[in-house]
Amino acid sequence: MDADLKSIAAARRCAESAFAAYQAFLGTDPKQVDAIVDAMARAIEPEAERLGVMAVEETGYGNVPDKRVKNLFNALSVADYLRDITTLGMLWHDDNTKIAAFGEPMGVVAALVPVTNPTSTIIYKVLSAVKAGNAIVCAPHPRGLECGKETVRIMSDVATSMGAPKGLIQCLEEVTIQGTAELMRHKRTSVVMATGGPAMVKAAYSSGKPTLAVGAGNVPVYVHKSKAGDIAEVAEMIVTSKSFDYVTACVSEQAVIADPEIARELRAELKMKGAYFCTPAEAERLAKVIFTGKQAMNPER
Repeated sequence: MDADLKSIAAARRCAESAFAAYQAFLGTDPKQVDAIVDAMARAIEPEAERLGVMAVEETGYGNVPDKRVKNLFNALSVADYLRDITTLGMLWHDDNTKIAAFGEPMGVVAALVPVTNPTSTIIYKVLSAVKAGNAIVCAPHPRGLECGKETVRIMSDVATSMGAPKGLIQCLEEVTIQGTAELMRHKRTSVVMATGGPAMVKAAYSSGKPTLAVGAGNVPVYVHKSKAGDIAEVAEMIVTSKSFDYVTACVSEQAVIADPEIARELRAELKMKGAYFCTPAEAERLAKVIFTGKQAMNPER
């Protein structure tokens, strides 16, 4: 069987078994759901570095110390944030208007995962989906499949040990574009959470399912002249953010815009913090290496 057929078959199996697990999970006490979410987050903590190593070795992107930080943040900080949020049952009520809002699960979440953040993205999507009473099937990028499967295994094993139905948290074993598309369109899939490049995001929005999607960022940072007394700190923050995990986060600054009054000093401080300003000739040579065509980056570089 060719790779596409295997991936399509895997998507169908996962969607059906996840739906069965979702039905079994319905009605679980919100306190028990919260306990499962907390336990999954804690289970990631001792594995954060190992998952970072796997991600870097498999994808070739980023660096282990920063991957570890992202894994920890998306596990512990996200769990802390979710802990006090009510997602199931009565969310709020207004005695005057006699109106109340109730939270209900969506069903099966199809989670598309980018190659740049193959473990940390899975962590927060699994925590968020289960917190809201859903099942989730993760579809990693083909170049991040093994580290993605391991991340899902850790979280699924913990959830199952605490009473969650088997199959509530899954990962495609075979991944192709066609298989991921089948997962998004499948009748058992209720909502799509997509993180990735423009083509992936477009495909998610075209799946016919409610979609939460985010693509590549193009973030500018504006430095106002009122920050004249803090230029050293500003420069350090920009360089730290830009270089974090070798710029695999789409929220990293892509351009700096500064008021003329502080531009020269900011440029000097950026250099002191490790930034390098290319000459026009250097920029042209660099562009030939990292771009494949009009506004298209070379993923192998």
